[in-house]
Amino acid sequence: MGLAGTAAAAKVARMEAQPPAPGRPLVVMAFLHSFNPGGVERVALRLCRAWAVDPGLDIRLVMGRDEGVMRGEAPSGVVLH
Repeated sequence: MGLAGTAAAAKVARMEAQPPAPGRPLVVMAFLHSFNPGGVERVALRLCRAWAVDPGLDIRLVMGRDEGVMRGEAPSGVVLH
């Protein structure tokens, strides 16, 4: 696992694996290596965009690298890590 993968794994480990408290949104995390074009990247970005409109969800996109030609397609309202 590369350095970026290790950092992402550490972020995940810090999050508690339990249901959200009443009134708090459910955190949903998607992981991508980069914004380079590919089928997995397109699907993940589409899912994040669809989930982002749900006020009961807190969508986070964890990136190995924050670069690539699809960078502009990151949905607004989604937290990038």
